[in-house]
Amino acid sequence: MLLTARSQTNRKPKKALLRIGVYDPRAIAAVFTHFGNRNKTLEAKLPEIARQSGVDVIVSKWEFDYQSPAAEMVDITDSLVAALDPGQRVLGIVKEMKDTTSLSEEEILAYPD
Repeated sequence: MLLTARSQTNRKPKKALLRIGVYDPRAIAAVFTHFGNRNKTLEAKLPEIARQSGVDVIVSKWEFDYQSPAAEMVDITDSLVAALDPGQRVLGIVKEMKDTTSLSEEEILAYPD
């Protein structure tokens, strides 16, 4: 069988897997609440955290309207929190948050005022 250059170029290139770093924004809010606004500190560290985590994008885990099943989600909440050096008390609060599920929109709307 003769394989020509043209038959090789007709193949679609394999799509690179997009790795998305997701985080729980409640954890970041807990750090900011206890230690003031450290947003500038966190922003400066995002490229290094992304590199160390091997992700291409960092977003809140609740900010997706759609995600492809082929996209790989990586939880980097702990890395973001650690970058802010929050102390043991706040780390305990963050750990409790991870064990708590958030309310759905329906549950919130059903709650009496």
